[in-house]
Amino acid sequence: HFFALFVFSHRNLDWVFFVGSVMADEEDAVQVAVRMRVFNGREKAANAERIVRMENLQKGSKTYIMDPDTREEREYKYDYSFQSHSDSEPGIGEWATQDTVMNTLGIPVLNAALEGRNVSLFAYGQTGAGKSFSMLGKVGVPELEGIIPRSCREIFRRIREETNPLISCTVDLQVVEVYCEIINDLLSDRKVWPAQGHKPRLTPKDGYVVDTIKKPCQSYEELFSAMEFADKNRSVGSHALNPESSRAHTIYQINYANVTKNDSGKVVQTITAKLNLIDLAGSERTDSAGTTGQMLKEGNAINLSLTALGGCIKALSENKRPNFRDSKLTLLLQASMTSGKVIMIAALSPASINYAETLSTLKFADRIKQVKIKSSKNVTEDPVAEMKKAMEEMRLQMQAEIDNL
Repeated sequence: HFFALFVFSHRNLDWVFFVGSVMADEEDAVQVAVRMRVFNGREKAANAERIVRMENLQKGSKTYIMDPDTREEREYKYDYSFQSHSDSEPGIGEWATQDTVMNTLGIPVLNAALEGRNVSLFAYGQTGAGKSFSMLGKVGVPELEGIIPRSCREIFRRIREETNPLISCTVDLQVVEVYCEIINDLLSDRKVWPAQGHKPRLTPKDGYVVDTIKKPCQSYEELFSAMEFADKNRSVGSHALNPESSRAHTIYQINYANVTKNDSGKVVQTITAKLNLIDLAGSERTDSAGTTGQMLKEGNAINLSLTALGGCIKALSENKRPNFRDSKLTLLLQASMTSGKVIMIAALSPASINYAETLSTLKFADRIKQVKIKSSKNVTEDPVAEMKKAMEEMRLQMQAEIDNL
């Protein structure tokens, strides 16, 4: 950070100029969106009733949930409510597609990252509620792709549009999962995974990190190929609530750098950002999921880490010191949750048989709304070049003033 104060006098006129590249911190509340999905086969077989409806307001939105026993309705306010249950049922909210979610959440997230802010987008909810559909979707089917592949496409589209030969951009990808409190590298072959996983280490700038593969990607196709490999490596299982349940939390980190050089080849500006896309494994009740043995152990580990995450969010919302060491998940997310822009999308089942889980998700999303996080731009500039540029602008401004006398 630097600044300079210049005072110029000409005849009876004084010019005072303040020049600087101080990137001030901005404090933002966590943005929260909720999204309800269609009924699944299990809910249809149970003749479940829809108990959730949504309403978009001029600013923000409301989501309502009805207790199937008492018929009493509660309401919650969020930044966005996405109704993806039915495109024809009246009175339940405006229909939201994958395009809607990307344009509303994904593009602002991407814009913030490309201007140099660290950004984290979380997907949270009960197992089988539709988190992975919002985040990943059906990769390779354009209209059904989720935020992650669409964001990757958009990054490379914007890089291709950059015509200034003095600007170069790089992108690399890191994908890890937290499985039963073990951190696995999804970009490496399972055969070489350490038995006890990768150990987080503390860094002065980025908080806790793990030394796993960071794959440089020159195109969307390269990045897509790496993500496909990572997706096949994910720990998944099948149980009553979800035939393809994620058994681990997955963190996709896209590292972006934009470097500007002058005509002599000297770097005059560097913009860096980390775009964290976090697909949390679903919270689950073991009686509903029907899990036993290893899957029961996995479910308990998932719930434990989500409880730790909830505890950290509660502490942050109350301006208290969170205990990030309660879980490997919260340890890895510490930097994301204390600096940068954070958005959460909470996935909901609208079915009466999932009332307790959906209500719990709505309460969790309501709590995270209270958290405020400071973010600043990761932009470094050459002070000398910046000062020369500012002085030239001042000279032109002074000349214009003199010419007008």
